Amino acid sequence: MAGPNPKWNIKQLKAIEFLAGGGMTLTEIHKKVPVNHDTLWEWRKNPQFIEAILSRSREILREALPRVYKTLADRAARGDPRHIKALLDHMEHLERSGEQYRGGSITVLWGEKWEEEEPTDPSIGS
Repeated sequence: MAGPNPKWNIKQLKAIEFLAGGGMTLTEIHKKVPVNHDTLWEWRKNPQFIEAILSRSREILREALPRVYKTLADRAARGDPRHIKALLDHMEHLERSGEQYRGGSITVLWGEKWEEEEPTDPSIGS
């Protein structure tokens, strides 16, 4: 669930979790979080509440990324051209943004596990 924040009560934290997870209508959320439907609408007008939803959504995405990368790599390794293109496009994006060089190491997917590999170029990660 969204991180412990004293400004959110338990009902708000539950609503943040459901809204961040997606796939549920407000009516479905209203049934799971026992609050007035209008209250749920009012919460959604609060910029800090919206930011809490977005923050939790990003956490959920970060938690899913290793599984997504593994699936993408597995399907690319089987020769699926769409997945090969998606993997190459993503790697190109990482190279352009420099994200793969965080902390002086490169995260590489080998088979079924993630390993840390030291960069071969001494100027990388400095």
